Amino acid sequence: VVVVVVVVVVVVVVAMGESNIIITNDDEFQFLLNTVLRFGTSLETVKARMMQSRAPREAWFDSSRSPSLLHAACSRGDARVVQFILEEAKKYFSITQQKNKKKNTTNSKKTMNLEEYLVQRDFESGHSAMHRCLLHGPNLTCARALLKFATEHCSKKSSVNLLHQPRCFRGHTPIESLSITIATVASKEEEEGGGEKEEGRKRHMRLRRSDVFSWGSGVNYTLGTGNTNTNGDRCKRIEYFAKHHLNVTSLSCSRFRSFATTNDGEVYSWGLTDWNSYSKRNGEVQENNASLKREADMFPTRIETFIGGASSKPKIVKITCSENFALLVDDSGSLFIMGKTLGLFSSSSDAGLTNDNNNNNNNNNKEDDSSSMQMFPRRIFGDDKRDPISRETFKEQRIVDASCGNEHAVVIDSKGRCWSFGLNGTGQLGFQIDAISRVKFPRVVVGIEGYCLSASCSDETTLVLVRKNNNTKAIVRFGSGDCKPKQIRCSSRSAIVSMSCGNTISAFVCENGDLYRFHSKKLDDCEAQRVDEFNSVPFVSCTMTNSRGCVLARNGDCYEFEVNERSGECSVFSRVVGVKRATSISISDKHALSISNWTEPNSNWPESKIIREKARKEEEEEEE
Repeated sequence: VVVVVVVVVVVVVVAMGESNIIITNDDEFQFLLNTVLRFGTSLETVKARMMQSRAPREAWFDSSRSPSLLHAACSRGDARVVQFILEEAKKYFSITQQKNKKKNTTNSKKTMNLEEYLVQRDFESGHSAMHRCLLHGPNLTCARALLKFATEHCSKKSSVNLLHQPRCFRGHTPIESLSITIATVASKEEEEGGGEKEEGRKRHMRLRRSDVFSWGSGVNYTLGTGNTNTNGDRCKRIEYFAKHHLNVTSLSCSRFRSFATTNDGEVYSWGLTDWNSYSKRNGEVQENNASLKREADMFPTRIETFIGGASSKPKIVKITCSENFALLVDDSGSLFIMGKTLGLFSSSSDAGLTNDNNNNNNNNNKEDDSSSMQMFPRRIFGDDKRDPISRETFKEQRIVDASCGNEHAVVIDSKGRCWSFGLNGTGQLGFQIDAISRVKFPRVVVGIEGYCLSASCSDETTLVLVRKNNNTKAIVRFGSGDCKPKQIRCSSRSAIVSMSCGNTISAFVCENGDLYRFHSKKLDDCEAQRVDEFNSVPFVSCTMTNSRGCVLARNGDCYEFEVNERSGECSVFSRVVGVKRATSISISDKHALSISNWTEPNSNWPESKIIREKARKEEEEEEE
C-alpha cells in the first residue's frame, strides 16, 4: 500500500510540474508578444525582456504560435525591432539546422527553416509578415528591412516571394493587398472630395501606372532603353514612360521601329525611322539636328502632327505596324496611316483597282506611287466612289480594328465588314489575283460569312475572326495563292479570344486557355492542332512573327518559342525571365515589348508624409 501511494504521488507531482511548465511557456510568450506589440516600448526593453524570458527559444519561433514575434514587430512598424527578431531567427534556425545534420535521422519531424518562417501565415487572416508591413501603415521601412534580410541571408528567390507569396485567406498576395488598400483610400477621398471630385478621380487614375519592358536585340534602336546590344538584351524597363508617369495602354513593334499609345490618346515612337525627327520636341520642330535625331531614334518621342483628322490632336486608341507602314485608329473611328502609303494619296483618277502590268507600261518613267512616304499620320478617306458591295464610301465608316502586312492592310468597321487595300499578289486582300493585283483604295471583302470582329495579317496571308449566326466564333483565312475565305477547323468548343497570323505558323487562344497552331501557307491544312506542352498553364493572348512566337499566360508570365520558316516546326517553350504581371505583349523578329501594370502609393497623401517623417526619425536615431 505504501509503495502504491508513493508511486501515485510521484506521478501527480510530475504531471503538475509538466503542466506548470507548459502554462508558464504560454504566459511568457504572450507577455513577450505584448511587449513587442506595445508601441512605446524601446528596442532595449524588448531585447532585455526577450533575454530574461524563461520561455525557450523554440517557443519564440514555433510554427504553432500565431501570431509570431515577427508578425507583431511588423504590425508595430519599428524596423529596428524587426531587424533584431530576424537576427535572432537566423541564429536559431542555423543552430537547428546543424543539430538536424548531426542527428542524420530521416524519420524525425520536419522542422521549419528560415525561408518558411519569413512567409509564415497567421491563423486569423492568413497574413504573412510582409502582409502586415504593407497593410499596417503601410510600414515601408519594415518591408525594406524584410526584403534586405531575405536577399542577404536566403536564396535569391526569397526576396521575390515575400511580395508575391503567400496568399492570405482572401486570396491576395502582399503586393495585391497593398493595391486594394490604396484603391480603397483613393475612392474614399473621391467620395469625400465634394467640389474636388474630378481632382480626386484624376488622382486615383494616377495611382495605376503601367511599366513598359523591352528585351532582345537593340541593333535597330527599337528597345527604347538606349542599348544597342546586337547579341540580345535582357528584359529592362523603359525609363522614359516611368519618368514622365505615362500609362501605356497598347504596343506595336516591327523589326525597325516601335510604337506605344497612352490612356490620354498620345502616340510615342522610337527606332530606325525618320518620322521621329519631324515630331515636335519641347515645342520646337527639330529637323536638322543630328544629335536630337539620334536621341529621338533611341528613346520614345511623342508624335504631335496629324493630317486630315477631325481635330488637330486626335485620341489614338489602337496602333499596328509592319516594316513599311503603320495604321492608327482614333476614338472616333478614323483611320490614319504613316510610312509607305500604298498609293492611297495618288493623284491618279482611276477606280482604285489596278493591274501592275498595265500600270508599269503606262508609268515607265514615273516613280511608283505605292512607295511614296508619309512622314506624319494622315487620315485615310478613300475615294469618293461608293463601294459596289456596301454601296457606301469608306470615309463614312467607323473603324474598330486594323492590321497590316508589309504591302497590304485589312480593317474592320463597326458594322462587321472587312475592308482591304494594298498589294494582292497572293490573294491576301480577298480579291481574284489575275483580275486585281493592287487595290489603291479600301474595298469590302466578299465571301466572308458572319460578323467580322478582328483581323491579323502576315506578308501573304490574312486571318479574320468572325461571329457566325449561331453565335459561335471562327477564323477564316485567305491569301497564299487562294483568295477565297476558308474556315480553320478547330476541335475546341470554347470561344476564340486572341489570334495572330505569322508568315509560317499562325496561332490562336481559346477562352479556356488552350493554345492552337496551324500552318499559314498550306492551303490543304485547315485543321488547328492543340499545343499540349503546357496543359496546366492557361493562356490569354498570342503573337506571331516570321521566325518566332510569344504567348501570354493568365498569371502575367510570358513564354517564347522559335519557328523554323522552312519546315514550320516550333521549338520548346521557354519563359521570359523578368516579365511579371504582363497584360499585353508585342514582338518582332529582333525584339519584344510588354506592359506590366502595378499600383504605387501617391507621395502627396498625408499617410505617406507620416511614413516618410517616421522613416527619417528612425534613420537619425540609428546614426546617433
